Amino acid sequence: MSLIVTYAPKDDESGIGYYRRLTADNALFGWRHLTITAGVERNRRALLMRTDDVARNLGLERTWVDFARQKEDQCHHWGRLHRAHSDAVCPACLAESPHLRHHWEHAYVTACPQHRIQLVDQCDACGKHLSGERLYIGLCSCGHDLSMLPRVPASQVQQWLSTLIVTCSPI
Repeated sequence: MSLIVTYAPKDDESGIGYYRRLTADNALFGWRHLTITAGVERNRRALLMRTDDVARNLGLERTWVDFARQKEDQCHHWGRLHRAHSDAVCPACLAESPHLRHHWEHAYVTACPQHRIQLVDQCDACGKHLSGERLYIGLCSCGHDLSMLPRVPASQVQQWLSTLIVTCSPI
């Protein structure tokens, strides 16, 4: 079964973030439900690595699913530096375009090089970490708009390290 709404991933979008955005825009209840539609096992790795099945069954361009797989490969090479248990986001970036940036998945990227503010990994409304299972990228599971999170200036060290990682890794 093909998806109703399809589009290409954004240039700086994470692989799983692309599928999470597609899931929300197609009114599915989480990316794990997307795996059922794609005809693959209900795990992140299968969704991102079984590109032939995913492209065919979801009606996506092969280049789009290959892009998502390449982003996942980069995360895999980060090893323990891959932020896998919760999301970190830049509220200003989300206000501009609600999609997950690939470099936000690196544990040492703690600031947004563009906006020079700290990434946020907890909701200020409910206090919980931003779940990778929430339905909408721009909202916390409690419903709080993540673009409204506090914008705390990043230190020079945070800016330097985050910019170094973002510019030195193929994104």
